[in-house]
Amino acid sequence: MKNYRLCLLLILAVALVLRLAWMIAVPVDPVSDSFAYMTFATHISQGHGMTWEPGMDRPTAYWPVGAAALYALSYMVLGSEHLGPLVLNLMASMGCVWLTGELARHLYDSRTALTAAAIMAFMPSQIYFTTIYASEIFFNLAVLAAVLLWIHQGTQHAVLWGAIWTGTLLAVAAYIRPTALLIPFLLTGLRLLETRRWGRPTTELAVMITIMIVFIAPWSYRNHVAFDSFVPISTNGGANLWMGNNPSNPGGGYMPLSEDLKSFRNEAERDRRAKEIALKYIKDEPIEFVFRFGRKLRATHERDTIGVVWNEPGLVGAYGSWALTPLKFASTVYWYGLMTVGATGAVMMLRSGGRGISLLLPGTLIVYFTFVHAVIVAQDRYHYAAIPYLALFGAVTLTSILWTGLVNEHPPDRGGATESLQP
Repeated sequence: MKNYRLCLLLILAVALVLRLAWMIAVPVDPVSDSFAYMTFATHISQGHGMTWEPGMDRPTAYWPVGAAALYALSYMVLGSEHLGPLVLNLMASMGCVWLTGELARHLYDSRTALTAAAIMAFMPSQIYFTTIYASEIFFNLAVLAAVLLWIHQGTQHAVLWGAIWTGTLLAVAAYIRPTALLIPFLLTGLRLLETRRWGRPTTELAVMITIMIVFIAPWSYRNHVAFDSFVPISTNGGANLWMGNNPSNPGGGYMPLSEDLKSFRNEAERDRRAKEIALKYIKDEPIEFVFRFGRKLRATHERDTIGVVWNEPGLVGAYGSWALTPLKFASTVYWYGLMTVGATGAVMMLRSGGRGISLLLPGTLIVYFTFVHAVIVAQDRYHYAAIPYLALFGAVTLTSILWTGLVNEHPPDRGGATESLQP
């Protein structure tokens, strides 16, 4: 497509203006996880490490360290006020818009790429998160970069270097959210389907896993010293599984830890016990687990309001509580629209005979990010990781409407993706 770069720059410019306007209009007033990330970032930047209180022996790994470490770095560069995190959020959000477009260009074509980038640029929740201390934007950025690099490996001979860099980016993503730990296996499965050979996929997997172990090992050692236990990244996996699978919480959403989970020697012991309780409950109540799985799927997708909720103190302080409802409404309506065009795009590709990476890669990541929280704990924030890939399918639908023709009838601009898998 002619003038692709110019059109993409215009979309990025609009995305930048929208985010800057939001950042100017909405005061930063962290709550919940956002407050925790700010606290940890402050202490890390001061040299105390990831602790609840500086100068005291209260190390924690309940939240993954990645986002807090990034915010701490921004404090070191731009000072301890909110400017550093705001700039970092802005850069990461803009990066997600750009990388989603680039991924669409390699999987489909330039028109679809511009549409996908526009979907991300205008999505309310993507804008709202620029004033929140959170992990979501950074996680999406790291995974998008890793996936795009993995696609490039399909057209390059430097398989080893490609796997090294993909593993490095996925290690960064895992530091931000441990759900990234299984992504190398998903990519390897797709490569096996693509090549129908074991050699290259297993080599890539071995390299990616090795690199991830090397980069994650220092933090795991820190956790071993702090908790006298093997804790690869965080101590909230068992707690999250318990929240979503206990008889006191039929909806499977967030809930405070029960009193009997607050008396353990350290976080690692508590997390192991929470996991044991949750697994026993799942084993004892398999039918309830299946029904709860469905309820958690619904809870994760029935609204898109977390970006407003975590901005609520700043919004209410500046404009009053009346501002909350229209912002939640706009975000949720956009989310429903994205789900609709995304599902339509996937169906269109299936009906047109699509079986390649252009269908399977976004589809696999959407299913993975969706199902993992239907097993663990549900909340609308957990559909955030699937948004870029849903935007790819949504762009297929909108491009076919705007440009009259199925997107997969057009070859990728640079041959960066395998359009179909050989039978």
